[in-house]
Amino acid sequence: SSDCSCKCRGNGRQGWQGDRCEQTYGRCYPGEGSGNPGNSCNGNNHCRNSGGGTSHVCRDTEVCCNTSFKSQCAPYGSTCSCGAFSCSVRLGRVCFPGVFNPDCFCPHEH
Repeated sequence: SSDCSCKCRGNGRQGWQGDRCEQTYGRCYPGEGSGNPGNSCNGNNHCRNSGGGTSHVCRDTEVCCNTSFKSQCAPYGSTCSCGAFSCSVRLGRVCFPGVFNPDCFCPHEH
């Protein structure tokens, strides 16, 4: 149904689009609070660290939380809390079906 009271989640950099919010757009980018944003998804969805550790390929709608030693992809809307050696992820807002929230997916009638 296209008469939703909310819109697809997204911002100017990434998100979902389409009648049923089934298509993604954009690329991952450094999460707010990331410790090493210079190595965070520079247009290619690769979330890496400069210390030679594991590199992760994030989805278009994820953010990168990294330090010089560790990296990880996090869901859309998440923020990073990074120390010198690692990051923890704070998940974004939770959406509940049927409750108006402009960051939620539209509920679909089948």
